[in-house]
Amino acid sequence: MKAEKEIVGKALVGVSYLASVQFSSRIFTFLLNIALTRYMQDPAALGVASIQLYLLYTLALNLSRETIRRVCLRLASESVKTHEVVNLIWCGIVLGVIITPMLCLYFITYVDEEARKGIPLNEYTSSIWIVGLSIIIELLSEPMFVLAQGQLQYSSRSLFEAVAVILKCLFTVFAAVFLKMHLTAFAVGYAAYSLSLLLSYSWLFKRQFSRGNENVSRNELWSVNSFVDLCPSKGLKVTSPELINPAWSFFKQTILKLVLSEGEKIVMVALAMDPSDQAVYAVVFNLGSLV
Repeated sequence: MKAEKEIVGKALVGVSYLASVQFSSRIFTFLLNIALTRYMQDPAALGVASIQLYLLYTLALNLSRETIRRVCLRLASESVKTHEVVNLIWCGIVLGVIITPMLCLYFITYVDEEARKGIPLNEYTSSIWIVGLSIIIELLSEPMFVLAQGQLQYSSRSLFEAVAVILKCLFTVFAAVFLKMHLTAFAVGYAAYSLSLLLSYSWLFKRQFSRGNENVSRNELWSVNSFVDLCPSKGLKVTSPELINPAWSFFKQTILKLVLSEGEKIVMVALAMDPSDQAVYAVVFNLGSLV
């Protein structure tokens, strides 16, 4: 009973931490957009970054990891082996490595020129590929993210995400104001965010493993002793029905969720809306999300 109360207590604290981080990140994003809108004479870069770069980032990450996260964090059975959970996570990473270049090529090749009007093609292309690389970097932190969640290390996750958001904003402003970058500045911000998360989780578990795995988890499933245990094994083989069945169900839900939550952005890109109008939408949307 005491253990259950401790878990519930950590969960409640974790929810409050994550809610604070979400709210803070929206404030930082809104202030960043306002500052860059006042600084940039042409808001086209802000529009393309807020819609197309964001859409690329969101689609790739959600399709590759959202399902895996939901499956892994709902595991309660001791019959599931740790190596199968790790393999499932790496299946999501492999899926992301496949999907990301395909989405990058789509945004470069098939998106109408009117949807990026005012942005040179070489700058647009390089920004797309930088965001694609950022996605893959962030996916590499996924085994450590799931492990941290399984061990109820919510405070660490909240801290890492808060630091990553701050670094993203700082790098974006620095690249835009001092290096005179435009769309590429936003792509650099994505790279800073992803690299920050990967380094933060690596540092967390390097410290934990070096201390002889002073594990905060009471569940044997999340008792991992080294980084080797977080690597794929047995050819990414996953046979447990407790992993496969919900994974397929959650994947279909993820696609529906993406259509509902990002549908307006997909339509804006498909209709080749002017980047300046996209910028206005992004600022208004960020302001509305704070209410």
